[in-house]
Amino acid sequence: MLTIQAEHLRKTFGAKVCVLQLPQVVDVSSTRLRELLARGEGWEYLSPAVYGYILRHGLYGAGRDLKRLPDRELRACSYSMIRAKRIAHVKGTEEEAVRLARRWGADEEHARRAAILHDCTKYLELDEQLQLCAKYGIVLDELEQQAVKLLHSKTGACVARHVYGVSDDIYEAIFWHTTGKADMTLLVPSPDSLWRSWLVVGTWRRKTLINGGAGIRSCLLRRRACIDLPPVAPLTRNWCATICVAGLRSTIISGSY
Repeated sequence: MLTIQAEHLRKTFGAKVCVLQLPQVVDVSSTRLRELLARGEGWEYLSPAVYGYILRHGLYGAGRDLKRLPDRELRACSYSMIRAKRIAHVKGTEEEAVRLARRWGADEEHARRAAILHDCTKYLELDEQLQLCAKYGIVLDELEQQAVKLLHSKTGACVARHVYGVSDDIYEAIFWHTTGKADMTLLVPSPDSLWRSWLVVGTWRRKTLINGGAGIRSCLLRRRACIDLPPVAPLTRNWCATICVAGLRSTIISGSY
């Protein structure tokens, strides 16, 4: 189309026209895109985060039952709720959750959807997190009332359940993914406060694929003082103690060791 227009300008006005091809430009009009979205199409013209925002807010007639979204659309909604720099983390978490679920016989689809949504409220401010806690009846201890980074797992789990209709096991996996707790049963993102701050993730990943319980225990024991490192939520300390002292009975993935 641009080439035709350029030729017309040359012949009609003697214009000197240079056509530049920009690879990031999408050849679709806004009117056409709105028509496609209203028919449940057109997502391929948009970045996932933009498409997810449209779905979440029902714009341009693109209303969906958010509790029945396929993975692609659930993923788009999740990406629209976080910062761009966090998307790579969520993608990697999804891949790893599915891989470990497959390795240890957990439900791969549940692990996938839990991983997709696990950080969906990550970037809410403290007052917004507290409002969600009040809305969904989440009881907080003294530390949690002041530490915004501890709240997104709980509020995210509630949003996942009440907005996106996830099952109870997915809800539980998201709810505890930040602090961890004894007797966790489904792999989703491993406790953030542990892996991000204390462990060599590559070592944990390699050993956990080989032997889930022994892998986590060996990584914890490499940081023998981990239970005493502040600031750590009490549930995380209890989770560490459960693994290090009593041995792993039933941890992030379903099954016993």
